Amino acid sequence: MTESEIMPCEHDGCVRVGNPCYTNACDIDGEGPNGYWCPEHSQEAGFCYLCGLFWGGIESFEFGNGLCDNCRDSGDYDDCSYFDEVEL
Repeated sequence: MTESEIMPCEHDGCVRVGNPCYTNACDIDGEGPNGYWCPEHSQEAGFCYLCGLFWGGIESFEFGNGLCDNCRDSGDYDDCSYFDEVEL
């Protein structure tokens, strides 16, 4: 499978396109993503919806807006069109 292939969100019943998510940054250049989740379900699975890295268990992430500390501090998430996902 190539990264250009469209993968569905792994949340049961979700028909949105899933973004590649990684347990740690080393996996990005390694064997590939650890799963695919849409922005709506990525926080539930423990992944930042913007960068796709795992942040589950970190208090600021768990009780925040679904962004990891790095993405929230970068300010690159102001574009709300990120949530306009294409349904499969």
